[in-house]
Amino acid sequence: MLLVPALAVLFYPAAALVLISISALLYITARIVFICKGFRIFYHNFSSLLYFILYLCTVEIIPVLLVYRGIFSLCRLLN
Repeated sequence: MLLVPALAVLFYPAAALVLISISALLYITARIVFICKGFRIFYHNFSSLLYFILYLCTVEIIPVLLVYRGIFSLCRLLN
């Protein structure tokens, strides 16, 4: 989904702000869909809530935090 706005930014740099906003909305929408699918897969009763929380931590939250820390470290290293 993010390929089209990314390519459009390359070819039309003047529309970068609009396309970045669209990309952010698409990313957030995709994350919400993945969380809803994960909830539907893992949540069968109240005791399976632990599995859903573990799923969120390992698949949805930790990778985003690791990428953020990596980007922050790389920016600090390049400055």
